[in-house]
Amino acid sequence: GSFYYDETDKHVKSAIADSKDELPQVYHFKDDVDTLYVLDEIDEPSSIVSVKFNSKSLPGDFIDWLLRFNYRREFIQTEESIELRIYRIPDVKMEELQLKLELFGLTWSKVSATERELELEEK
Repeated sequence: GSFYYDETDKHVKSAIADSKDELPQVYHFKDDVDTLYVLDEIDEPSSIVSVKFNSKSLPGDFIDWLLRFNYRREFIQTEESIELRIYRIPDVKMEELQLKLELFGLTWSKVSATERELELEEK
């Protein structure tokens, strides 16, 4: 499965799955990993960032950095492009993220919808 370290609550989490049946199997360390299949609400102000790539692949140096960036992310692929959404970026981390994305030469935008609205829109 795909996992990331969530800096907000200091837990390792899986990518969101549509149902419990699709969750990664983590028998040997299941008590150490939060597996997510529903969206929960957060109290602190945060943002969703969207980065669009007009290709079918992503730059290796960016992916290497992204693997170490500890926030939930989702890839949405079409025939011509890939959209990366990074969720729950605390407002205090937005400038740091903006500088890093600009360093990679990427254009990004803040998503105005909530996680729940995005989930419902995609279904």
